[in-house]
Amino acid sequence: MVVLFCIEDEKLVDCIYTGLDAQCELIRVDNLSTIERDADVSCVIVDDTFDRTALITQLERITAGAEIPSIIISYNGDDQLAGWASQHPQCYYTTKQLLQSGEHNIDSLVDEVTTVSQKLQSQDAMAAIGAADEGIAILDGEGIYTYVNQAYASSYDQTQGTVIGTHWQSRYPTDEIQRFHTNILSAVDETGSWNGTVTALRDGGKTFPEALSITNLDDGGYVFISRDMSNRVQQQTELQVKDKAMNEANVGMVLTDPKQPDNPIVYANTGFSRMTGYATENVIGRNCRFLQGEKTDQKSVASIRDAVAAGEPIVTEIYNYRADGTPFWNRIQIDPIFGPDGSVTHFFGLQ
Repeated sequence: MVVLFCIEDEKLVDCIYTGLDAQCELIRVDNLSTIERDADVSCVIVDDTFDRTALITQLERITAGAEIPSIIISYNGDDQLAGWASQHPQCYYTTKQLLQSGEHNIDSLVDEVTTVSQKLQSQDAMAAIGAADEGIAILDGEGIYTYVNQAYASSYDQTQGTVIGTHWQSRYPTDEIQRFHTNILSAVDETGSWNGTVTALRDGGKTFPEALSITNLDDGGYVFISRDMSNRVQQQTELQVKDKAMNEANVGMVLTDPKQPDNPIVYANTGFSRMTGYATENVIGRNCRFLQGEKTDQKSVASIRDAVAAGEPIVTEIYNYRADGTPFWNRIQIDPIFGPDGSVTHFFGLQ
């Protein structure tokens, strides 16, 4: 974990050094304006010795979109800064007195704001993918739906419960099913993806044009991203943008398949490649532990392993290594995806 701090009081600096976990890398900076929003930084700690307006301007810049969480330390209390921080969940306000008295612990505050920031980024990423009328579905190797969001089910005038556990063929007329088998799925198997327009069936049997993007998974399954084409040109463009957003989001995204030995990665977006330095083709089929290294905390590894074994979500931070050997702190969120029988079909990871 890399923590930047912009503090003038040396006693307060000592308090931060002694209060933070020994694994944290502390870097002192003279001015917040030198910090870029996309810097590889876990948290910024700043005091209120700067001009208040300038301080808030810089904090709004670096924390926008939960990019870098921050902690503000006030020497004598500042109601305006406290009020501003209360409106920004990725920021935390405290005072020198609370820290020195032990009532507030700097290590706990850093952990809290970074956890909130990760959740906000995850929510933003999922909002970008699932916005408007996008339908998202995960299918197994037999073509059975193991997960669909509400938008996907609604486009067929059905509920999530009535779609999950059924075959994709029940959503398309006979001639379109033949097209899937002879053209579309063969293209997906050959190139990894397909984008185009198909004819789909609503629950009552009425047909409608559907923009569809299909990506194959390493376990033989598929990800379907669809949209009812009321306005063909506009919606096809928006679907491609959303599909691109999922693949190129700033956060890394992976799907793993616990049904296979060692729970391998079956999908990874380019954000994951940018973050880790590994090409997509070099991560598919591998367990995520290949990112671990000599200094990876085994307690973090155990907490992830236990959550996956129990089929439970987890948000944690782990010391990983990029393809070139560079270490980095990786705050990850892992969520199970459940099939119609209640078993876990995949794990979705954001980092």
